[in-house]
Amino acid sequence: MAGGYPAPQQAEGYASLQAQGRYTPLPVPPEIAQQVATFQLGTLTQVYKANSIKLLFAGAVLLLTLIDILLSLGGNPNIIGLLALLALSAYSIYYLVVNFNLKAYVFSEGLVRAKGSHVDVMCWEHVEAVWERIVKHRYRGIITIYTSYNYTVRRNDGAQFKFPSALKSNKLLGEAIQQEVTRRQLPKAIAAYDSGSPVNFGTLTVSMQGISKAGVLIPWNQFGQANFRRGWLLIRKQGDLLASIRTRASTIPNLQVFLQLVEHGRRRAIGGY
Repeated sequence: MAGGYPAPQQAEGYASLQAQGRYTPLPVPPEIAQQVATFQLGTLTQVYKANSIKLLFAGAVLLLTLIDILLSLGGNPNIIGLLALLALSAYSIYYLVVNFNLKAYVFSEGLVRAKGSHVDVMCWEHVEAVWERIVKHRYRGIITIYTSYNYTVRRNDGAQFKFPSALKSNKLLGEAIQQEVTRRQLPKAIAAYDSGSPVNFGTLTVSMQGISKAGVLIPWNQFGQANFRRGWLLIRKQGDLLASIRTRASTIPNLQVFLQLVEHGRRRAIGGY
């Protein structure tokens, strides 16, 4: 079911990718095809399924921890060790329940999140914000073992949907979401900025005066650079070694829109256009 979400109208000013003939149609299950027709989602471009290797690993961890728990109970159990095994078992069960049979369908005009018989529809024109959380898992804080990508999408009715790293090739899914959201939200952000209205991105604000957060303002004529370090966005003034503004990148809605609007504001401030 789509949860009573109203069927969309075709967004003005954007040609359907399906109409442009850029994608080859792919088969979809009947319950998804019904939502595609109702919400005019266009052509299916990609399907992302739960990573079977991660699910099997979680299942193996659960089995081994349950065996360890039973063996511990048979002797003189270490309470701390037993609690750790119980916590690991609980997490494995949670991981399997949340991610089993999870799928994401990307269409030219929207996105579908399906888990079993439950289907949630997000038309691109009705997606208000997307958050990206990238975590590099390191051995002893130095050697990167693997990187996880997690995305949260908020529809304009306030409903939020998570696309966790349990989905295979989730980085590509996130890039597709970011691209479609940026394509629609960036023109709105630029129009608001050019009209003199401040544009908010969580705790950050981009305005004609510069970039600000919690009363700290970096004027455009003092703006140096914005870069990322260990999940933090660091914004410095010219000549400064320390960042005047820092915030978790994962808390910034529409991060790509923010970065491109900052570049727009910088260029406009120096007379680039």
